[in-house]
Amino acid sequence: MGLFETLFDTNKREVKRVSREAAQVNEFEPKIKPLSEDQMRERVLAIRAEIEAVSPESQKELLRRHLPEVFAITRET
Repeated sequence: MGLFETLFDTNKREVKRVSREAAQVNEFEPKIKPLSEDQMRERVLAIRAEIEAVSPESQKELLRRHLPEVFAITRET
């Protein structure tokens, strides 16, 4: 396998991974779009408080779980 084929395969995998993540973000649009800025701010603060309330070992999983919603909120603001 040549250099270009190796690079192309890597890019193809990365595009597939990012596409799945983008789809997760898009799933939040109907829930986030009708919220006011204050409501979005409150939701972000609630997520932050939830993450800060757990042990550092558990924070990584919570961050991973909430990331699509936070990206969706960021996009709408």
